[in-house]
Amino acid sequence: MKEIVVDPHKTDFFVQSLKSKVLGRKPLLKYSRRFDEYVFSVEESNLGAFIDILHATLWNLCFSKKYGFSLKRLFRDQKDKSRLYFALPSVRESALGNFNYVYFSHAHLYKEKLTRLGTYQSVTFISENDVSNSRIVHELGLKRFEIQRFTIRKEILKRGKTGLYSLDNSILITGTFHRAINNRIFRNKVAKDWGIETLHDVREFVTCSDLSYVVPNLKVKTSELKQTNFFNAVLNGRQRSYFRFDIVQEMLDAKYAIIDVENLTDIVPINFAESILCGCIPIVPKRLVQIESLQVFSSALITFEDKEDLRLILTKRNKEICPKTFERLQNHIKNIYA
Repeated sequence: MKEIVVDPHKTDFFVQSLKSKVLGRKPLLKYSRRFDEYVFSVEESNLGAFIDILHATLWNLCFSKKYGFSLKRLFRDQKDKSRLYFALPSVRESALGNFNYVYFSHAHLYKEKLTRLGTYQSVTFISENDVSNSRIVHELGLKRFEIQRFTIRKEILKRGKTGLYSLDNSILITGTFHRAINNRIFRNKVAKDWGIETLHDVREFVTCSDLSYVVPNLKVKTSELKQTNFFNAVLNGRQRSYFRFDIVQEMLDAKYAIIDVENLTDIVPINFAESILCGCIPIVPKRLVQIESLQVFSSALITFEDKEDLRLILTKRNKEICPKTFERLQNHIKNIYA
């Protein structure tokens, strides 16, 4: 059965989009797997169809040589006989076929769409890790999932180190976070739908608290995505300062890496795996150990219960890490992300 990705050009999950090119924003490129065909869907209205065809044509002109394929139109026989893959932000119910797979990333923004898609027996969600015990899955009653891991950058595999490794004694935290107070989209969508002020509690706590003064060797390399109006959203959406530094070198330098977990979806960020492969000792929420079933590697992890527990750990860090267990953890990470 053919595997076909539908409308890959409308997000940055699989390929660079026209939007990211125009805005000068680095594409996310979460999934590097290859599909048998790359197609675009078309709305039923004449105007909508014209816009969809124009969008796909422009993308082909800009990117077909770079990626080695051109987008073609999705037809009925493909919908009936193929496995169709969609990014959640761009999935259209009119494009669904008999076998549909929807990537779960950015689920916090699409409560109504998720609720509708969850009613289709033909829809299976794809998540980066086990999200079956997450709040969003329980509240919406979502049932059909399969796991497909994030893509680890080739640079990590090339520059990473075996065993415990650090060039200094620093503690690193990276990643983007939003706060309802400074992000209009988050405030009007996520805070309204789910009643939360941020999706990344740990990143927000470490960045916005006094920890940098209390813990002198703490390296805060996070980025708050502030979008209070249209122009602010366009400028900050690029995150140029965040993408400018060499994140791989920062992980190689650091001895520890603080890892967050999305509080609503239980999605574990890719920097968890990447920092371990760079030799960092992970400082993680206890929930992450349960999500990833890492209890057997407990002697290679530092865990915390809540924010105050994290503060205490960062000021003491007196746990001894077992080097052999850490190497076993690295091998485990390589295997599940292979």
